[in-house]
Amino acid sequence: MKLLKQGAEAVIKLENNVIIKERISKLYRIKDIDFKLRKYRTRSEAKILEKCSSIINVPSIIYVDEKNMVIKMEFINGKLLRDFINDLNE
Repeated sequence: MKLLKQGAEAVIKLENNVIIKERISKLYRIKDIDFKLRKYRTRSEAKILEKCSSIINVPSIIYVDEKNMVIKMEFINGKLLRDFINDLNE
């Protein structure tokens, strides 16, 4: 498994052409609030990707684990959205 990125919200890894996004717990938050917030954000991201898939090319969801706050999705090789938007602004 290869670590691709680690941010404030999640750790993103690549394994066998599958992206694994795991939302990390914040120790400074109340445990119950942290769990609910991470679960909500994981569920919301999966729903948004599913809705967008009929309009644009987004990774297909393979698996969503709301208990462990993990989303497994298809790896799409190409330019990052952030880089694409930055190029438009230059």
